[in-house]
Amino acid sequence: AWKRPGLVIEQQSIDLGGVKLRFGGQLVMGRHVSGRFPFLVDMIIDPQQVESIEGLDSIGLHLGAGKLAGKFTLVGLLDSPMTWQAEMLLLGEAVSVRRGKEGQQGHRMYFDAMYLPAILHQGKLHWGGAKMIGEDLSVLGNGRVSVRGGIVAVTRLVASPEVAGELTKSLQRAGLADEPWWHDLDTP
Repeated sequence: AWKRPGLVIEQQSIDLGGVKLRFGGQLVMGRHVSGRFPFLVDMIIDPQQVESIEGLDSIGLHLGAGKLAGKFTLVGLLDSPMTWQAEMLLLGEAVSVRRGKEGQQGHRMYFDAMYLPAILHQGKLHWGGAKMIGEDLSVLGNGRVSVRGGIVAVTRLVASPEVAGELTKSLQRAGLADEPWWHDLDTP
């Protein structure tokens, strides 16, 4: 709807692959912004149970959560992506991830808690303190990605001996266990 001084998308509910979220936005127009078009996008995932996120099965991935919630806000000048700034936080409980096509027996991972924060600033996406905590596997990480700087990240996997053995075998089969980025800090 047009509401001076621009276009306003009133908050509305949508279903995105089985995740229900609320979405709204604004785009400012007029002589006083001289073609720069400031904008705002706001999305909220109210706490909900997610059986499966549709569309991920096409890449052999099943993702579900006993509880999923989040918030995403993006602002900037439409014609200048380097001005875009965003904040995101995604929270989850009882998260399950399974590789394999539907009907196949794939490896399943469970996480009791998930905390995924991210910030977009000056063309760089930063994440710090990202956590997926489970009994057999926990993933902890921070880093950044940008077009010019590529990916710089530290990811720590804390795994039970059984899962650590499977991860090592998988990396060896893929020829990645001897790469300089992989450091096995196995403790007895």
